[in-house]
Amino acid sequence: MKAIEVKIDEMWNNYNFTGFSTESIQFFEDYPQTNNRDEEWDWWRTKSGTEKDGDYWTMLKPEFTDLLSDIAETIHSFDSGIEMKIEDNLGEPINRRGPLPHCWGAIHTKNRDKRIDVQFFINLAGVGMRVGIFIGSHDKSPKSWNRYYTGLFENKSLVFEELKKLENFSYKFISTNHGHYIRKSEGEIISPESPDAMLDFAYSNQEFDVLKIIDNSKLNSKELIKEILTSFVETRRIYEMLQLSNYSTKSRNLILVDD
Repeated sequence: MKAIEVKIDEMWNNYNFTGFSTESIQFFEDYPQTNNRDEEWDWWRTKSGTEKDGDYWTMLKPEFTDLLSDIAETIHSFDSGIEMKIEDNLGEPINRRGPLPHCWGAIHTKNRDKRIDVQFFINLAGVGMRVGIFIGSHDKSPKSWNRYYTGLFENKSLVFEELKKLENFSYKFISTNHGHYIRKSEGEIISPESPDAMLDFAYSNQEFDVLKIIDNSKLNSKELIKEILTSFVETRRIYEMLQLSNYSTKSRNLILVDD
């Protein structure tokens, strides 16, 4: 942890992020809870504006972009294997279903589609700022999930042990869907009692997060960068345990988690 604290101090005056505005922090508070797509599109039009002059384009996206860029720049100084193109790291506000009830940013492997990669993610939603590790199945490459699940199976005891440690720091083992987001729910949470229970949960949901929630009261300050990078350090072991065989342990595994 000391190594990344030193790096934060070195980069502090060059960070662009200064904290989220009230408009961004409250952005998803009035997202419709009816699961009605017409209402969701009406909500989006008020947030987007007629000429991209709404809160999403003028506040949330630039603020989130600054935060994600600052986080990526810091992590890149330790792990040069991550993607640095912000357009590949920042999620779109709309998908095939419609406007999303959250804003997503992913630190992931360079030149690999974030949707099929293990991510250290930053996720602003109605429930607050969610940060941690995510991996899940995606139509783009269903086989990728099978490979990650196989890795989870092979390392289940080690991952389970690390998960139990992280629970002491307010991390949770979660699966989240659209309904959870619109209800401002944390998601489906379990505290598995065994490695096999952990595996069963991941298999049945075809995804999982290991995350904690940063309260809205901490989002309006530049200090949020420190909170997120602390989470990066705390979850790095699981991130490395879940990687595929083509992941370069020699060049990308980090000593800083052992500080």
